[in-house]
Amino acid sequence: MFRILREYERGMIFLPGRFYRVKGLGLIIVVPFIQQIVKVDIRIVVMDVPTQDVIS
Repeated sequence: MFRILREYERGMIFLPGRFYRVKGLGLIIVVPFIQQIVKVDIRIVVMDVPTQDVIS
Protein backbone atom coordinates (compact mmCIF):
# COMPACT_ATOMS: atom_id res chain seq x y z
CA MET A 1 0.00 0.00 0.00
CA PHE A 2 1.29 3.47 -0.83
CA ARG A 3 0.82 6.57 1.30
CA ILE A 4 1.78 10.15 0.49
CA LEU A 5 2.85 12.42 3.36
CA ARG A 6 2.95 16.19 3.02
CA GLU A 7 5.82 18.33 4.32
CA TYR A 8 4.02 19.14 7.57
CA GLU A 9 3.24 15.48 8.35
CA ARG A 10 5.30 12.59 9.66
CA GLY A 11 4.29 8.95 9.62
CA MET A 12 4.86 6.68 12.59
CA ILE A 13 5.08 3.06 11.47
CA PHE A 14 4.04 0.30 13.84
CA LEU A 15 4.62 -3.42 13.55
CA PRO A 16 2.20 -5.61 15.54
CA GLY A 17 2.27 -4.03 19.01
CA ARG A 18 5.58 -2.15 18.58
CA PHE A 19 6.88 1.15 17.30
CA TYR A 20 9.17 0.60 14.28
CA ARG A 21 10.29 3.96 12.83
CA VAL A 22 9.33 7.48 11.75
CA LYS A 23 9.03 8.24 8.04
CA GLY A 24 9.28 11.71 6.53
CA LEU A 25 7.54 13.38 3.64
CA GLY A 26 7.01 11.81 0.25
CA LEU A 27 5.84 8.43 -0.98
CA ILE A 28 5.76 5.76 1.75
CA ILE A 29 5.35 2.03 1.16
CA VAL A 30 3.45 0.18 3.89
CA VAL A 31 2.93 -3.60 3.95
CA PRO A 32 -0.80 -4.20 4.62
CA PHE A 33 -1.80 -6.31 7.67
CA ILE A 34 1.82 -6.25 8.94
CA GLN A 35 2.57 -2.54 9.25
CA GLN A 36 0.28 0.26 10.34
CA ILE A 37 0.96 3.96 9.74
CA VAL A 38 -0.31 6.84 11.89
CA LYS A 39 -0.04 10.35 10.46
CA VAL A 40 1.13 13.04 12.89
CA ASP A 41 0.71 16.73 12.14
CA ILE A 42 3.77 18.76 13.22
CA ARG A 43 2.38 22.24 12.51
CA ILE A 44 2.26 24.77 15.34
CA VAL A 45 -1.24 25.34 16.75
CA VAL A 46 -1.92 28.89 17.97
CA MET A 47 -4.55 29.23 20.69
CA ASP A 48 -6.13 32.47 21.93
CA VAL A 49 -5.82 32.73 25.74
CA PRO A 50 -8.24 35.14 27.46
CA THR A 51 -6.81 37.73 29.87
CA GLN A 52 -7.12 37.17 33.63
CA ASP A 53 -8.69 39.74 35.96
CA VAL A 54 -7.08 38.60 39.22
CA ILE A 55 -4.01 36.51 39.81
CA SER A 56 -4.04 34.76 43.17
